[in-house]
Amino acid sequence: MAQLAPDTARAFSTASRLTGDVNTVLMERGILHATLLERFKQSEVNGVMSFLNNEVLPDLNNTIQSRLARIRSRCFDRGPWTTQQYKDMSKTVQGMIRGGMKRAGVRLQGELNKVGIYEANFQAAMLRDALPSGVMLDITTPSIATLNSIVTSRPFQGQLLKGWFSNLGESLQRSVASQINIGLATGEPTAKIVSRLMGTSRAAFKDGAYAVARRQAEAVTRTAVNHVVTQAREATYQSNKSVVKGVRYLATLDSRTSDICASLDGEVFNMDEGPRPPMHHQCRS
Repeated sequence: MAQLAPDTARAFSTASRLTGDVNTVLMERGILHATLLERFKQSEVNGVMSFLNNEVLPDLNNTIQSRLARIRSRCFDRGPWTTQQYKDMSKTVQGMIRGGMKRAGVRLQGELNKVGIYEANFQAAMLRDALPSGVMLDITTPSIATLNSIVTSRPFQGQLLKGWFSNLGESLQRSVASQINIGLATGEPTAKIVSRLMGTSRAAFKDGAYAVARRQAEAVTRTAVNHVVTQAREATYQSNKSVVKGVRYLATLDSRTSDICASLDGEVFNMDEGPRPPMHHQCRS
């Protein structure tokens, strides 16, 4: 959250139509904005989940079922032919998962490009709105190229967005292969193997391999949105260093707040100093 330089803040505060000094006003507006951003995160999560549930997992499931049925019909242990069928199935499944997660990441990247631009414009507008009549300061926004580079070229939690979705694909590949191998080794029917992939109705399908992949994708999506919003906000502050002195770290304080975020709440840092969210997966600071 922006903290204005003292002289600028006093000038703003004197002429402000809102109660309290301008830094308080900016904080209050920022908190309201953050609340709306949490809703946006959920909409992005819903978009990624919809894509996986409608475009990736059904085709994957159908392919696994049909390929397993063919292997079963030929008897899995008959010889090289069935072994080759298993290898072909594994290769196809891996390709489907890898391609599906890549497409999910590209889809999210497009949405994040938009939110980066929106956030920069919002922050610039919020600073302009605080200017009293007669005070002329040039509030600028970063270039679109700079904002788009946040999504494609700046890592969060140690990796770029495309790296995270690649990891999601690799994790799901291992999980699916493991469940199939267990089922074939123990002689489980195809329906049982598929059930362990999809999950069971009694657990609302939250106990299968696909459910784990969904939860991981949700965590990455929420963290990515926080990362892009924070970096777009930071880029806007950097473009207006004559107005913005530093930033105040604001954590969402409730029973789910991490220790690190709780300890940073309220701390003020100079520009180019101090930590920035996200501090961990699904960070809401």
